[in-house]
Amino acid sequence: MSGGVVLSIVTAGVSQIGYETLKRVLLLDRSQSMNRILILVAATLFISATAVSAASIQFTISGMLKKALHNNPLLVNEQLKIRKAKLQLESVRHKALLPTLNFDVQFGVVPESDQEFIDGLGPFTRFELKALQPLYTFGKVGYARELAGYGIDEARVKAKLVREKLVLQTIRMFWNLRAANKGQEIAEKLRKEYRKLLEEVKRDSRKKESDITAVDLLNVRSSSFVIEQQYHSAVEAVRKISAVIRIFLQLQGNAPLSTEAVSFPDFDYKKFNVNRALAFGSNHRPELRALQFASTAAVAQLNLARSMRYPDFFIAAGGRIRWAGKRPDDDDYNDKGLGAFLGLRWKLNFWQANDGVKKARISFLSFKEKSRQLQARIALEIREAHSRLIKEFELLFAVRKSLKNSRTWYRLAGDNWEMGLGKLNEFIKSYTTYFKLERATIKQELACGEALARLAYVIGDTKLTLRWLKYEKITF
Repeated sequence: MSGGVVLSIVTAGVSQIGYETLKRVLLLDRSQSMNRILILVAATLFISATAVSAASIQFTISGMLKKALHNNPLLVNEQLKIRKAKLQLESVRHKALLPTLNFDVQFGVVPESDQEFIDGLGPFTRFELKALQPLYTFGKVGYARELAGYGIDEARVKAKLVREKLVLQTIRMFWNLRAANKGQEIAEKLRKEYRKLLEEVKRDSRKKESDITAVDLLNVRSSSFVIEQQYHSAVEAVRKISAVIRIFLQLQGNAPLSTEAVSFPDFDYKKFNVNRALAFGSNHRPELRALQFASTAAVAQLNLARSMRYPDFFIAAGGRIRWAGKRPDDDDYNDKGLGAFLGLRWKLNFWQANDGVKKARISFLSFKEKSRQLQARIALEIREAHSRLIKEFELLFAVRKSLKNSRTWYRLAGDNWEMGLGKLNEFIKSYTTYFKLERATIKQELACGEALARLAYVIGDTKLTLRWLKYEKITF
């Protein structure tokens, strides 16, 4: 195999580390709004025009999460929705406990007497205060209060769902930044080793008894552009993903971003209790809990619709003052009065009430079916995530083992070639295999990190990722 072809194979894909990590970041969650995606795409097009000397910002997973969740606009918006739901509940409580008060004031003119309708007009003032308090509504107030309470629960669960998605997105960004930085390190190492190889080939080619031909030297030299291209592509990939993270985390300045060293936890999939994970997910997934609250609220809505068929009993009280200054005191336009009475209000449009009951019943049945479908989907997602994690960790173990062997081969081949005991083609072959496995290791570590975060998310608790990494053991 010629040197040019070999080095092309080695470097093909180094820049793909940066591109693939960037692509993963931009496609983290397809359910996000279009505006958010446009912001991320715009960030990928950002290229710093000048190099700014600044201290590197090194992130831990927990540190990046803290930064991402602090004053996040999406979470703030969800908190506002919770406050709105609480205000709705307060409004319902006030209607049940406090009477409805109406105060009416009127000013105008009236004839001075019944005989002088046009010629004589005088001032007229009217004050009226009314109070109405429900006594018995056949459950309308209670069902409305219950419905408002479920609204708060549903808003809280949806806020947790948004938070879980943000945590998943942030953890993925951490692994992508880590992969991009390691990809750049490999590109730099490849560039350095290539230049060293080129100088050694040049030096040995000048020897009289050298086995290196002019063709071998040209083959090595021909890969110079490819090496430089892949190196700068890897650097650019780090810049792009760093720009995405700066916007996502609202960071100022252009300080280089890096991640702490992370050790992958041990994973004995035989000891991982999938059935327990399925049971946990069925009770803790925010989507399912939100749907359960919506289903319970539909029951309250159904009961409220049924109660609308019945009348409302209430007590009312009021007072009135009317005064016309130019009319006699005993005139009908001058009087005062207080009163209280019991009343009944009944809306007799029963067909509308029946339609409301039917709609509420259909909504309840719809939520019930959606809940069953979601439970089946959650079970499938957990099994798929578990299977993927097994596959990715087994591949990581295999590629690390191969990398260890290839590193030894690379060193031995290099030593033999320097001592004149080996051939250049053998050294280049070991060189090719080693850097291909370095790249494959980075990609596999990224795949494991994302699979780990995905499993925790589908189970229903993204904090499991931090626990697994902290104790370096994946258990459930």
